[in-house]
Amino acid sequence: MNKKLKFQGDYLPLDVINVLVQPRRTFDNIIELANNIAENGILNPPVVIALNDYECITYLDNVNYVWKTEYKIQNLKKFKWNKKEYFFILVAGERRFRSYKILFEKGCTTCQEENHSLKYGECYKKHFSRNEVEVRICTGASPTEALYLQLSENIHMRVPPEEEAHAYKTVFLAEKHRDNKFSLTSFARKVGRSVDTIRKALKYCDLPDFIQNEVETGNLKYGLALELSRLKDIGLDENDLKFWLIRALLNKNNIAHFREIINNYLLEKNTDKQL
Repeated sequence: MNKKLKFQGDYLPLDVINVLVQPRRTFDNIIELANNIAENGILNPPVVIALNDYECITYLDNVNYVWKTEYKIQNLKKFKWNKKEYFFILVAGERRFRSYKILFEKGCTTCQEENHSLKYGECYKKHFSRNEVEVRICTGASPTEALYLQLSENIHMRVPPEEEAHAYKTVFLAEKHRDNKFSLTSFARKVGRSVDTIRKALKYCDLPDFIQNEVETGNLKYGLALELSRLKDIGLDENDLKFWLIRALLNKNNIAHFREIINNYLLEKNTDKQL
């Protein structure tokens, strides 16, 4: 990441922070997190990037290309900070941001029990004695660096592995489209992951929908799906993969055992091929 990037702790009005598409799709236990923030404060504030008009337009071009969205600068809010106007865009901490919103709009559980007719912002101001929310503001990021910052910050905050895989594939293919010589190794280095992790993520994304659906609904572990990708690599058709999916579901609590089954199958198949 660029050494010129600077992070500064500060406070902003909640409604001036623009929230665009994030790699994370799963947001669990938001109410519990809101209660915890109200009780104990926040240890790691959400991260926002401060962009001027030109930087924001270029950043939106990148976001729209990568995530197939249609954001326009006219629809975003601008705010004056340090004597200049910026677009503040959330890049990390959407769970914490959503918890802020709960405290503003509904209040924590304790405040709701004490007062059934809370006004907007009343709970938050009671706990923090102010109307602005604490954030870390990043300045000096180019539009491309901002996109990687968003990806890196979100991926390293325990995103479900299947969501992580699709985020990697989306951004990698976008980079590959811009530069055909862009390598998997370069991408892995940029996002702070091993080449093997990225390669497995891409293989997961190439699995049939009926396998990915089982992972997304929680019936199948991501690790078992990766083992199934090894069977897809040798050319098994859809019916055979469905048979192996059933076997994987029966071994859902033991990835190591299922890996051994796959290893033995591939060994037998390779032996038959040599004979």
